[in-house]
Amino acid sequence: PGLGSQPRFHDYELRVLQPPDFRDMPPLLEEMRLTIGNGNAIEAYPEFAPEVLQPCYTFRLPLHETKAFLQVGCLEGTTLVTYQGEKTHNSEAAAGELEVDLALLPSRSFTVECMYRN
Repeated sequence: PGLGSQPRFHDYELRVLQPPDFRDMPPLLEEMRLTIGNGNAIEAYPEFAPEVLQPCYTFRLPLHETKAFLQVGCLEGTTLVTYQGEKTHNSEAAAGELEVDLALLPSRSFTVECMYRN
């Protein structure tokens, strides 16, 4: 009992969230291609397949090509697309293009992420 014989009580609300099982989620990256200045696409190794989750893809440019364009498309519902950790697009346009300049470096590595944030 509280002061004046009034019972003390509080209402509490408890919400328990279960984290998603990421093993059951489909990959959010739906499309990826690299093109060179003339618009020709360069094949990835291993070949890109959205249903197969690969940690890394390699593209080899033809000799004397120093610029390429990396395009990605994410599944509908993606809320954030990043290149090298920098936000590029939101759910309005879950696709993006990054110009890759190889004039000074013989190779480059990029991290592309399609993310869903609740």
